[in-house]
Amino acid sequence: MNGRIRFFQALAATAILLAGCQPNPDDIETWKAENNTGRLIKALNDERQFMRLQAIEALKELNAENAVNPLGALLKDTDAVVVHSAIEALAAINTPSIEPYMLQAVTFDTEPARRTAARALGNLKSTEAVEALIAALDDTYENVGVEAAVALGKIGDAKALSALGEAAEKGSVRYRAACVASIRQIGGSGATDLLFAALNDPSTRVHNEAVAGLIEQGDKVEAKALLMLRSPNDHARQGALTILDKTGKVPTVGNDRVWYCLADLAVGVNPEIRRSAALEIATIEGAAEPLLEALAHPNEVIREHAFIAIEFIGKSAAAPALAAAAAANPEASKWLNGRNTWPGAPAWQLDLWGAATALNPFFLLNARQVILLNDTGKPTIDLLRSDDFRPRREIIPLLIRQMAAPVQRIRQK
Repeated sequence: MNGRIRFFQALAATAILLAGCQPNPDDIETWKAENNTGRLIKALNDERQFMRLQAIEALKELNAENAVNPLGALLKDTDAVVVHSAIEALAAINTPSIEPYMLQAVTFDTEPARRTAARALGNLKSTEAVEALIAALDDTYENVGVEAAVALGKIGDAKALSALGEAAEKGSVRYRAACVASIRQIGGSGATDLLFAALNDPSTRVHNEAVAGLIEQGDKVEAKALLMLRSPNDHARQGALTILDKTGKVPTVGNDRVWYCLADLAVGVNPEIRRSAALEIATIEGAAEPLLEALAHPNEVIREHAFIAIEFIGKSAAAPALAAAAAANPEASKWLNGRNTWPGAPAWQLDLWGAATALNPFFLLNARQVILLNDTGKPTIDLLRSDDFRPRREIIPLLIRQMAAPVQRIRQK
């Protein structure tokens, strides 16, 4: 019996002795201070999680390139915390030999793994990763998509442009800005149209990134910027103005000059209508054609300045205006065709004014108002006195008729 007791006592003592021989966190610190990467690499196989994690961190801080493969082996570890720590360490070491491990990690199930891997592949400028990073643009987690977009920009492969262009039209401002920044970084002819498309973005951050990228492209964007002055999108027109200003390509004559001036007058919140500026536009040679085009523009300030300018041009613009109005919406065309019944008709002034009014894309003849303004009596008076009554150019002939009606009755008496 005593022999058996002595046996178990010896066994316990041996276990205690062996436990005392196991490495501990102080050993990790010592090996790190000694740059003993060999011992640290061995510690990666320690069964204790805290030891593996400390060894990983030490190798990361030492930037131990000889530890890449042992760290890569940990990507198969059953402990997710260890796996993520290994990926972070490999990304920090940032040597070409980490590429195959990052290509694995960019498809892992966990967001931190994919995000870190995408960033690392971008830092490596890994052309092998382009397809995987394009796929990662649509990751469930936006952080991964942002890192993928940034990485594609660093790699600079034009194959990614189309996917980045599609991605730049969705997601948060941060995500769209990352996509546009990468399109700008990749550059080339394939980036031009995508950057112009990004001028439409309502975010100042995204818009400015696109503008900067187009300015960098220089002379080759001039023609498209001039066309963009006609855009229905306020941000796009503002971008075109900036690009032309910064590249020294501000037009001085012809149609482009007219559109430049109209676009410039529409900048800002609630810009004022400047008759003097409209008069200057009217004096530009050949201004009638672009002004007639501008009368159908969705921006009210552009339309209003064009309206004033076309009136300054006068009689010579009447026939072209009527021809342009022939393509107006059916309601506007029908209204315009009745102009010979308006007070003061026939007159070229009415032709010009009516055609310009019909070209307004928001032409709307309110049926109820038409009925009342063609009549007299209390309902009509109530309409005219109502705070909700908003006179539009379309009903001016009817208002003139209303004002003329009392005069006619007086004359009849």
